[in-house]
Amino acid sequence: MQIVRGHTSPISSIKMAGEKLITGSWDKTLKIHEVFSRKLNVETLEHSSEITAIAVHPNRKQCAAATMKGEI
Repeated sequence: MQIVRGHTSPISSIKMAGEKLITGSWDKTLKIHEVFSRKLNVETLEHSSEITAIAVHPNRKQCAAATMKGEI
């Protein structure tokens, strides 16, 4: 079992993309975690509004985040 840390508000969306776990939160960030290397997060992407959903492209190299303001 592994605990995902780093968000300051509830996580609203989680997706796997190969060996990466992508989490979106009401704290207006999207975080990319490397699950198998046990790094906390590889990258943090800031948004202007709370994240409500995440979609990952089948090639696992692109993702999109939807926000409460209706932005993608």
